[in-house]
Amino acid sequence: MKKNKKAGITLIALVITIIVLLILAGISISMLSGDNSILNQAGRARDITGEKSIAERVQIAYLGALAEGKGNVTRELLENALDKEFGQNGYNKPLSDLTKVTIDGKDYKFDGTVTPGDGGGETKTVEELKTAASLNGVTPLSTTDTTTIKDNKDNEIKVPKGFGIATDSGINVAEGIVIEDADSTRQTYRSQFVWVPVGTITKTDSSTETITLGRYTFNTSTGAETAVQTQTGTTYMATTSASVISSYYYEFKDDAESQAIKSATYGNTKAKSISDFVESAISNKGYYIARYEAGISGTTENNSLETKKATDGSVKPQSKSGLGVWNSITQLNAAVVCQSMYNTTNDKVTSDLVNSYAWDTAIVFIQKCGNNGEDSSKYSIQRGYSAINTSARQLTGENKLQYQPGGTTARSIAIFDTQCKICDMAGNIYEWTTETFSATSFPCVSRGGYYDDTYLYTATRNESDTISADYHIGFRPLLYL
Repeated sequence: MKKNKKAGITLIALVITIIVLLILAGISISMLSGDNSILNQAGRARDITGEKSIAERVQIAYLGALAEGKGNVTRELLENALDKEFGQNGYNKPLSDLTKVTIDGKDYKFDGTVTPGDGGGETKTVEELKTAASLNGVTPLSTTDTTTIKDNKDNEIKVPKGFGIATDSGINVAEGIVIEDADSTRQTYRSQFVWVPVGTITKTDSSTETITLGRYTFNTSTGAETAVQTQTGTTYMATTSASVISSYYYEFKDDAESQAIKSATYGNTKAKSISDFVESAISNKGYYIARYEAGISGTTENNSLETKKATDGSVKPQSKSGLGVWNSITQLNAAVVCQSMYNTTNDKVTSDLVNSYAWDTAIVFIQKCGNNGEDSSKYSIQRGYSAINTSARQLTGENKLQYQPGGTTARSIAIFDTQCKICDMAGNIYEWTTETFSATSFPCVSRGGYYDDTYLYTATRNESDTISADYHIGFRPLLYL
């Protein structure tokens, strides 16, 4: 009897030790106990013995992924667990066919999103994903397809394959939802993009705003926008100011008339497909714009790099704070490198040089949703003259700027040019777009101002030739699904 009692005490001590080690590893008591606990489910997996069916082996894989994810199952974890369970040949059915796992009569759902291990299968919110990223690092929401998530007011956001929610993202679309490339196999790893919503959204205070995809002009005194070409569906509507579109700045569409003009001797690069962009932005209720001006790996300064001369698409631009801007590049080459960022069918997202719809609609988004007072409401006419002229052009990110909304006198204090998580549209450098100026000798159009100019502002359109590649000209990519 004495020997058995000692063995029992030893067993209890062993169990307590295991629980303490699990807690230290980040697994909570609630995850260890109860009907849905990891210990209980692990025991359930152990009980599946003998001749196992495919369904039972999937159950084992799922429970292994559940334990590995400390209560959460991602598609990547499940794929790895299935590979372990089924061996070299792997699970021989498309993962898309596997929409749920049933264990003890309870359905555990997963659809490419990060799914709770409590059987709920609810779509994760931006806030939950942001918290998870803060604890465990940014991870892809899906390694196979686009994921739909929601903010704190049920606004939908589409997140491309290989991207996750950044740790400093807003939790409501009006604040700026930031996604981050979490695919370490890509040159663009850790690049960040901001969701620009299209349509009616609900803000954190429950008020609503409608952002209409379109091309706009902006009052140079008040900043108020006037739509010159808007989209309410996939059909292009008649312009309200034809001279702004056809005889001044033109965004080539995919119709016969545009293609005829496109074949003329302008020489600049056009968008991949304006029609595809418009249709995607409307049907998906938004698009992404690079959070920062395009940077290039290997420097934090605006110095000369051999890699900057690689404009054949072999070197990808990146959207990261602190990188040296990729300037001294022509409009044609800026378009090439933007379109090369995500250019395979496997990427399941399209990248391009920013177009006039994306630039103008982002300004409208900021003016309606920014919370920096006049700095937001008049963002279209803000001048980005820098308080640190000698270095502002060397860094991409939150550069300190002197704003001059509608006036000529700079403020006495410097503030960051960050609006709805989007940086440096008012200044730092001009940014190439796919717009076309009517003069064939100056067909390229850049937007915004640059660090050493007190006259130009966010909505300014600047015409140029096809060979200009100056230190004060850079670019910004966009993404659409």
